[in-house]
Amino acid sequence: MKKRSPQARGDNEDVARSASMLQISEFELFQLAYRSWYGQTPTELQLTRAFDAYMVQTQVPMWVRAFSRQIQHLQDEGRLDRACFGLQSRPATGFWTRLIGVSSLLAMILFIGMLVYWSHLAQDYTTQGCQLPPCY
Repeated sequence: MKKRSPQARGDNEDVARSASMLQISEFELFQLAYRSWYGQTPTELQLTRAFDAYMVQTQVPMWVRAFSRQIQHLQDEGRLDRACFGLQSRPATGFWTRLIGVSSLLAMILFIGMLVYWSHLAQDYTTQGCQLPPCY
């Protein structure tokens, strides 16, 4: 197995970090980088080849490397805006997400409470009198 160079490791980390900053996948980052560098939307074949080389051989194209550095520079300056890249802003946590989380928590607490109650009932039942014949 071929060892990755420190530069390749750094480039991969930059790509992952930049995608995280924009809250998109690495594949989507490749699309944005291509569009930014070449001024046009990549074909499926072009993008797939570049992304496959990144995933399998850890080769980051120069246009992705430059775009990742641009994203990190904007983030460091506090000027990173998803809308500048045609990305819609994502709301933090919506009402329904919170409601589902709270409901799940309450359901788990109720379930655990029922298990504890049933275990006490079973313990009380087993300690009362004779359970198996012959009882004297």
